[in-house]
Amino acid sequence: MPLAAVLLAACVQPTVYVPTIETAQVETPIVEPVADPEPTEDKTPIESPIEPIADEPQERITPMINPVPTYPAYIVDQCGTIWGIPATLEGCTQKQIIHLSEDDGQEIPSSELTLFTLAGYIYITRNRNADAGPVIDYYRQAIGSTIVEVVDTIPPMPEEKRVTLDSSEWLIETAIINKAERTDIYNRHELRGYDKGAKGYGPISRNMVTAYVILDNGILWMSTSGAEFCPNNRLSADQIAEPGRLWR
Repeated sequence: MPLAAVLLAACVQPTVYVPTIETAQVETPIVEPVADPEPTEDKTPIESPIEPIADEPQERITPMINPVPTYPAYIVDQCGTIWGIPATLEGCTQKQIIHLSEDDGQEIPSSELTLFTLAGYIYITRNRNADAGPVIDYYRQAIGSTIVEVVDTIPPMPEEKRVTLDSSEWLIETAIINKAERTDIYNRHELRGYDKGAKGYGPISRNMVTAYVILDNGILWMSTSGAEFCPNNRLSADQIAEPGRLWR
């Protein structure tokens, strides 16, 4: 084949059929309408308001006190002073003032204290001021013991009343003179220089004796005149303390 024919055949491109728009069927995609999204519920938890926690009441602590020293008897005079009466008492200078204190050594004013004895126990009431206001503390101590107990309540203080005694050493009786009562005290020890009657030596008369205690050297009583002591070998009494209450 001539060279020109070969070159002509190499340059001729094959015919390619391209469809026109009219002949080609183009499928238009169907677009579905999209609905507006529903509002989503807020899942964030709503914190409830925090209520303040009320302060729990604190347990009241009752301060411990030192024990009352042991004596045969005690006097609480009209000023609230507490006195210990020793068994060997012979005069007013021998009574011992009692200062009660907390166990840390802080002395308690006598104006805060009330003391009495009943059925083998010493009972103490303390009226004090605390941070929360006035407070009443109660204590109990067995007579002769050194152990003080804190208690929730104590029995009522015994009321004053006229007392009597009939022993081999002393007689205390109620006498009625002109329809009025009085207390007569008789000494039954052997006394020189006195006339002894059927009831003993005496009497020593007082308006009302409310308490007494027999001591080593005589008898101590409390009357409306105060605390008085009469020795075994005498028929006259010495003043020991001002009026108040005598406890044993």
